[in-house]
Amino acid sequence: MANLVKHRFQSAKTDGADATQIQPSNWNDGHVFSGGNAGDQLTRDPTDATYGAKWTTPTPPPPGLPSGGNLGDLLTKDATVPTYLSKWAAPLTTRPSGGAAGQMLICDPTDATYGSKWAAPPVGTPPGGNLNDVLTKDASVATYGAKWVTPTGITFTAQPYTAGDYSAGGGMTFTPAAGDVQVNRYAIFGKLLIWQIAIQGTGILGGTAGYDVTVKFPGARVCNVTMNAIAYVVDNGATQTGFLYYNVGGSTVNFRRLPATPWTTGAVLMSVGACIVVETQ
Repeated sequence: MANLVKHRFQSAKTDGADATQIQPSNWNDGHVFSGGNAGDQLTRDPTDATYGAKWTTPTPPPPGLPSGGNLGDLLTKDATVPTYLSKWAAPLTTRPSGGAAGQMLICDPTDATYGSKWAAPPVGTPPGGNLNDVLTKDASVATYGAKWVTPTGITFTAQPYTAGDYSAGGGMTFTPAAGDVQVNRYAIFGKLLIWQIAIQGTGILGGTAGYDVTVKFPGARVCNVTMNAIAYVVDNGATQTGFLYYNVGGSTVNFRRLPATPWTTGAVLMSVGACIVVETQ
């Protein structure tokens, strides 16, 4: 086979008549290699000051697969095997032995062979807890991994009684005593007001019968919206449909009978109540 290594520059001139001189064809011809053994490769060698290359015997590839092994064995990587970097090994079984009826297979990183183990599943929910508690994750609880926790997100505050917080429209008066205000509690989440209000008493409406019974929002809150909603109403001892409304920029809620008719004043039983959720500031 012709040599493939030639000078980069190839002369286009024809040979001269004097064969004792180097001819263009001699310059253009391939080089003759010497030394080395059959199958050697010419590799770069910067340490060779003369040629910058040398003959190198290539390392033969691994001869196929490692010997040995049994029927059903798998070829697994093993960097400690110098020739093949792999070996035959029996496959791992799908799960550890042992276990009892009803147990379940769970992850166990401490098991070097299977990475899992048999364990009894958690039984139901943890004991204890109080009304309205919630079940939360807790890895420190060995059996259940969870525990009952009393939610702390909602904290209601009682609004102190102030006579000036209660009024009425027109010439009517609304004067509940502290004992007539059965519930006046609220909680605030950012701008959201959650308010529970219930008032009931006899003879707390006076003056000229009017349409509106007014209660001031707790916590000095001011409405960001205008809204109407159904409310609990008792007039002259009779439970009936009522509604409430409040206006944007206002600080009070107004209770009315439905349809809109004047309240009954005097020594009669009346009541208003609602749970109000409103955007405030």
